[in-house]
Amino acid sequence: RAGSRWGSIACWSPLAGTPADERGSLLQRHALMHVLVHLGLDVLSFDFDTFLFRNPSRRVEEAAEAAGADVLLAGHFDADCLNTGAIYVRASARSAEWYSKYLAWLHAHPYEDEQRGLNVLLNYTQQGISFRPSPMPQVRGGSLEDSNEFASSRGGWLGDWGRLHYFHFVAPGSMEALPRLAQAEADAAADRGPRTWQELKVVDIG
Repeated sequence: RAGSRWGSIACWSPLAGTPADERGSLLQRHALMHVLVHLGLDVLSFDFDTFLFRNPSRRVEEAAEAAGADVLLAGHFDADCLNTGAIYVRASARSAEWYSKYLAWLHAHPYEDEQRGLNVLLNYTQQGISFRPSPMPQVRGGSLEDSNEFASSRGGWLGDWGRLHYFHFVAPGSMEALPRLAQAEADAAADRGPRTWQELKVVDIG
């Protein structure tokens, strides 16, 4: 079966039972988000290699409202580009049409990079992609706050635990640090843990 459930968590894999199931596909993520946006639901999607320190939904909604954004993505503290570690799409006819065209482009050009495509089609960077779809609905894209709130292991962060909502472990091996970092967060809440990025790196290295 393509769907499974563990408590309140549902898992959907259209490739279940096929040789491709082990590899997965980026298209699965975007296809599911695409359907939900067309159903009129705001969608927040994040990579599996992320750790949520608190429910980020309210903060993401506030950020989208303040920026007047239709689409928000995580960023890179050390680079001016969007990162698909977290993707938020506000449901509207405009954003649904935009997502349909993005997904069709990604499906038709599998050699392209999904992240570069989002950067280009949101007019966030000056990168180029092949066979850019046109016309595209005018949607406003933006980046989540990446210095303290939606941080990643690439480029670091400014170390304010009180503002941290989400941490993206960009390096594959960094998932091994999750238990240590969870304990570090608990220690910080009790005023005895790491307070700076440098101190967190010591915990991360273990």
